[in-house]
Formats: sequence, structure tokens, C-alpha cells
Amino acid sequence: MSHARPASSVPAISDALAQISACLAQMEGLQASIRVQIDRLSSAPLADEPLTLTVEEAARLLGLGRTTTFRLVANGDIPSFKLGGRRFIVPSDLDAYISRQK
Repeated sequence: MSHARPASSVPAISDALAQISACLAQMEGLQASIRVQIDRLSSAPLADEPLTLTVEEAARLLGLGRTTTFRLVANGDIPSFKLGGRRFIVPSDLDAYISRQK
């Protein structure tokens, strides 16, 4: 009894192996890219400052009263946004306001 494979199945196996090899190479490339991203994110320092400030926090930082700071926000001198009924200021916008006052 002969265990020889039909000649037509050899190219099919070769093609399948080539596809598997190409997929593995692609996966290795993706893994390398993911490792780079993980390293980048892992080594990034956490922000020392908060992402947002309340108007009250901004008032304290500016050394101003709450009412004065709300007036600056209402006039558009200090940009802000409302979220869930509360108004927030981005620290960089507060820095820009301070720079404009010099």
C-alpha cells in the first residue's frame, strides 16, 4: 500500500504554508507596533495638573473672588464649558488668560 500524496495537494499545502507564514510575519509586525505603543504610554509622565478646574478652583488660583471669576467666564475672558450643570475651565485657558493680562 502506497502512502504517496496526490501531486495536486502539494501545491495547495505549499500555498497554505506561505499564507500562514505571511500571517505570522504580519502578526509579528503588529506585536512590535503594540510594544512600541505600550512603551510610549508606560513611560509618559502622568499629568501633574488636573484636566479641568472648577470656577471656584480657578478663582483660588487667580487670587480672585468667585463672583469676579464667574464674571470673567460670563464675559468670555476665560473660556469654559458646562458639563452636568457645572462649569469647568481648562488649565491652559487659564494660563492664556494670565498671559494676556501681562
